Amino acid sequence: MAIDDPGWGGFTSLPDYARDPPPPTPRTRPPWVVPVAGGGAVLVLVIILVAVLAGGSKPSPHPSPNVVSTLATQLTPPAFIARADAICTSVGPQLAAAVNADNPQAFAIGLQSIFTQTRALGDPTQGADNIHAYLAAVANAASAYNQGQRATGSQFANQAGSLAGEYGMSVCSAL
Repeated sequence: MAIDDPGWGGFTSLPDYARDPPPPTPRTRPPWVVPVAGGGAVLVLVIILVAVLAGGSKPSPHPSPNVVSTLATQLTPPAFIARADAICTSVGPQLAAAVNADNPQAFAIGLQSIFTQTRALGDPTQGADNIHAYLAAVANAASAYNQGQRATGSQFANQAGSLAGEYGMSVCSAL
């Protein structure tokens, strides 16, 4: 039949499969989801139970390489001082170049390097509070210099130097 044929009624009905959407399929659940009221709470309890049980296990006599770094022992104050002063010695030329170039942002980057490397040493066996105060002063100095606040940066840098000297870090106290 043609569209202009008077016998054509205009709209022909669609087959049933085109009119009605298919019935919804039942949702499948992962095997760990319990289909009860409060199932989410049951899942959370199972996760907590697994975490607690895992925490109580004995460490392996052969830890994986990722765990070895977290098992490092704390440094004694003399060992900490030696390593911190070595860090300051290695970053010292970068700080001197930043001062000579009158570049506070470069100075801030050097201070941030000292902060990151010294913090990675962990806490020493004694005097951790002094080291925390030193690291806070270094971080504050880096932030101030990075924002172009030289006077504030200088105050924090002087404070960091004093704290380093009190702990015995002679190279870091001179920066």
